[in-house]
Amino acid sequence: MGRPDHNHDVFLARQSFFDFGHPAGIAFRQHEFIELRAFFELLIDHLFEALGWDLRNTAQVAPQYREVVTEDSLDVEGQQRAPDYAFRVGTTPKFYVEAKKCGVNINAAYAPAYQLRRYGWSAKVALSILTDFEELGVYDCALRPRSSDKASHARIQYYRFEEYPDRWRELWDVFSRE
Repeated sequence: MGRPDHNHDVFLARQSFFDFGHPAGIAFRQHEFIELRAFFELLIDHLFEALGWDLRNTAQVAPQYREVVTEDSLDVEGQQRAPDYAFRVGTTPKFYVEAKKCGVNINAAYAPAYQLRRYGWSAKVALSILTDFEELGVYDCALRPRSSDKASHARIQYYRFEEYPDRWRELWDVFSRE
């Protein structure tokens, strides 16, 4: 895996994509992409690749040993659910990422936070992430989720995408593959 500074440089290059004058950055802020979901998935993928995760299984490991599994099956209160991303070491999940479409207020919407926390609670992972790339919330999944919880309940960190470069070390220390 790359060293933190190298990955930070890679991420800064990708972050420059959002300069205010860049047409793609303008479209992002105005939510004008036709395939917005695919665009956000690409950005989220790049974020975690910069953190050292093998999202595309370039190591060609067997499916049960992939580092990142999309739409992984998880038992939540007797029903099968599928978090958008499961980040694993070996076969053990370390954290989940639930990716939401543009327009979902990650900071205030309680339902997506509850959904993510149920995933983490059920799998007994310590932390998980709720993001649409523009916003990223980190949740403590050791606390039992309740449907009446506010979005801020058990949230231990909140970032806006503009903060990623300046707070890269925090993200790296907690969520990098290393």
